Amino acid sequence: MQEKRRGDLNAPLKCIECVEKAQALEREAAAQKRAQAAASGEGSGGEAHVCSACKEEKPALAFNKTQLNKGEGKQRCQECVAKAETEAANAGKAKLEEEIASAREALKKA
Repeated sequence: MQEKRRGDLNAPLKCIECVEKAQALEREAAAQKRAQAAASGEGSGGEAHVCSACKEEKPALAFNKTQLNKGEGKQRCQECVAKAETEAANAGKAKLEEEIASAREALKKA
């Protein structure tokens, strides 16, 4: 049963402690790499992009990956995407309440 879960049957088995230790070392190395990138100015998000909603120029870190893939002129920053989603949810609630009110009025008339 153990062989079914292993991707590479030739790789040696490792205990949980060894795996956790390797993961901790990998996380520490990644943290150090991020700290060095931030200190050298590389961590600013790379190139700047213009949000199509608020028209502000922001670093790439302010955008989701899917928004960056849309291309220039169609990208929205994370703040604008969240704001649009909230407004859409509120609009849906308002429409539902309006439909319920009109249904109640129609019921009263009947």
